[in-house]
Amino acid sequence: MAQSAEDPQEALGYYTTAVAILEKTLKERDAKGKGKALGEGHDDAEEREMAVTAIVAMIEIWMSDLWYVDSLRHMGS
Repeated sequence: MAQSAEDPQEALGYYTTAVAILEKTLKERDAKGKGKALGEGHDDAEEREMAVTAIVAMIEIWMSDLWYVDSLRHMGS
C-alpha cells in the first residue's frame, strides 16, 4: 500500500502502521513464550525482517522526500 501512496506523508503513515502492528505481534508472542520453539522461530525472523524493511523505507522517505519539512519549519520561526 505504501508504494501506491499519493504522497510521502501517506506512505509514511502506512509504514508506521505496519511497524506498530509487527511490534505488537512480536511483543505479544514473546510475552506468551511462543516463537521460541524450533518450528516457529522462522516466523519471528521473517516478521522482524519485515519490520526492519519498513523502518528503512521510512528513513528513506524522510531523507528523500520529507527532509525539507523540518527545514521549512525552522526557517519560518
